[in-house]
Amino acid sequence: LVSVDALGVDAKLLAKVREKVAHLTDLNPSSVMISATHTHSGPVTMEDIFLGEVDPAYRNGLINNIAGAVYLANQTLEPVTVFVGEEECRSVGKNRRQKGGPTDAQVLVVRLQGADGPKALLVNYACHPVVLGPDNFLVTADYPYYLLNALEQVYPGAQAMFMNGATGDVNVGHNTADSIQGKGNDRRTFREAARLGRIIAGVALAASENAVALASVNLSYAAQELSVPFEQAPTADFYLREVDTWKRQAVELKQKGASFGEYHQAEVWAQWAGKMAELQQANKIEPVIK
Repeated sequence: LVSVDALGVDAKLLAKVREKVAHLTDLNPSSVMISATHTHSGPVTMEDIFLGEVDPAYRNGLINNIAGAVYLANQTLEPVTVFVGEEECRSVGKNRRQKGGPTDAQVLVVRLQGADGPKALLVNYACHPVVLGPDNFLVTADYPYYLLNALEQVYPGAQAMFMNGATGDVNVGHNTADSIQGKGNDRRTFREAARLGRIIAGVALAASENAVALASVNLSYAAQELSVPFEQAPTADFYLREVDTWKRQAVELKQKGASFGEYHQAEVWAQWAGKMAELQQANKIEPVIK
């Protein structure tokens, strides 16, 4: 299990990591599973998602670092006792579209206990790491950094890892419209990220300290490829008209003095429509996605 501070990991990146792991270790490469924390304050790591160009040097470095981490972990294996605990945190994750809407409050902790103390902690909590807003241009893990840092101070020598949950529409309290318009940025600070991260850390610590040891553990994994049918895509002409519509809207928003987020959203929709037109013209839109 690998956790990376990134927006996401696509199938191509995962395949390259597994290929390198196969060369570096005796592990079955399909056993390598990568979880992205989903921080919005990091370089682009996935291709063709309209968030800007991927820096090949950064992406290759990320691949090498992940494979290297797997290699190092495999070199330092030791027996551990697995403890599992859970608590609830309702003061951080908020539904960003429906006030009081559904969230997942569970904080699940897996503590791997060695002969001389905790070796690793896995913390699972469902909430977008988006405390820092659109005015932040620094690379950061956001609140998970402070969460993990706090736990590692309590358990010196242990490696803490954050595994995000079903974040969906769950963030730290701002709505999507305000975020796009750049409103409320005075609350979206590193200090706030630290505060929220430490709140979750406190809950995770309680879950860890009250965790129950599993009598026996058999680790296994499985993967299945799913085929999901699409509805019939519109014609290339439809998408080209969409390109014109969104480009025109972006220009109008700029002229009205709209925020970067507002007019850039229209620009991204124009890019998406253009890509769809290109794929449709080349007859490359598959009726089924795998």
